[in-house]
Amino acid sequence: MVAWAEERRAGGAVVRVGLGVGSRISSLILNEAARAFPGTRWRIRRLGFADSLTALAKDLFDVIFAPAPPDPSGPGIHAVPLWSEGRVLVVGADHPLAGRASPWTRSRTSVSSRCSATSR
Repeated sequence: MVAWAEERRAGGAVVRVGLGVGSRISSLILNEAARAFPGTRWRIRRLGFADSLTALAKDLFDVIFAPAPPDPSGPGIHAVPLWSEGRVLVVGADHPLAGRASPWTRSRTSVSSRCSATSR
């Protein structure tokens, strides 16, 4: 990765980064890359949640931060897990799912905050 980024910078090329998911971790990675490769030009664009494999196949991006696709294999595709996160469902306090111990049950508890987060 480092050698590849150095080649891109030396050649004056732009590193095309796609964000299929934004998180604190992806921001930290991009900030560290910018620090480690001064003078590198970065083009960072958001893309649809499920568009990462198509975007890579069309050569629209060099790298993409995205949720793991169901089958990340394919010609020209190499997926490397970078981190894992718990998933949460966040709804407004007045939403029908707010206050439930689980969004998959019918039990209801009182809502004491502005928003409710439920782990999956």
